[in-house]
Amino acid sequence: MGGVLHAARYTRRVTCRKCQFDRFRLDPAIRELYKDSDRIILPGGAFDCLVYLVEHSDRAVGRDELISAVWGRTDVSDTQLSQAVARVRRALGDTGGAQTTIRTIPRFGYRWVAETRCNIADDSSAGELIDSPQAEPSAPGEASPLDRTVD
Repeated sequence: MGGVLHAARYTRRVTCRKCQFDRFRLDPAIRELYKDSDRIILPGGAFDCLVYLVEHSDRAVGRDELISAVWGRTDVSDTQLSQAVARVRRALGDTGGAQTTIRTIPRFGYRWVAETRCNIADDSSAGELIDSPQAEPSAPGEASPLDRTVD
């Protein structure tokens, strides 16, 4: 399945246009994730999980809520959700042990914990900081012609 970009299943209106965390830039409106200047391609469900967790970083998100928001149905298994979150963690260089971006909340769900700046405008200097007043936006990079695919 690696490298295949799925149609968007997450149809809820995106609340921020661009977000920056660590060395990553996320643009939900055009469904792109970059690490420095390299584009990271995630499967549709994994990308949608990332966007939903970033948008709701002010609180923990329950597994059922995340499944409903991303897939829109209840017949998605916990295993499928866990695999999607694992793909996001792998793409971000995080592990289930370190949990520097996505924290597992036992018997509940997940929480986005990375310092994140979300830009409402196209101007990368403007933005709303989530979690920490000390975070600085990453320098905008040029898109690489070579894309990195995460399975």
